[in-house]
Amino acid sequence: MAKGKKTAFFCQNCGHEESKWLGQCPMCKEWSTFVEERVTVSKSSAIKERKSLEVLPLSKVKTESEEMQQSFFDMNEVSSQDDNQSQESGQFDIF
Repeated sequence: MAKGKKTAFFCQNCGHEESKWLGQCPMCKEWSTFVEERVTVSKSSAIKERKSLEVLPLSKVKTESEEMQQSFFDMNEVSSQDDNQSQESGQFDIF
């Protein structure tokens, strides 16, 4: 095989790319949808792709733990509203 060329397998259903043929696509779970295609990769195109990436300061990056904390905050807020309503009415839900 010539340098700079490779073969890739693409799912015809969702476009997922793999380096080898698979019977089932891991993304869309469809069977027998992979087709082989030759892909030409040059160093200059790979370098251009890297240059187009945007660099963000860490203060702008939201981490998974921050998202989880926000979810817990939202759940606690809803839960405390339910507790307040239950205490006012004198009824408590049992799950």
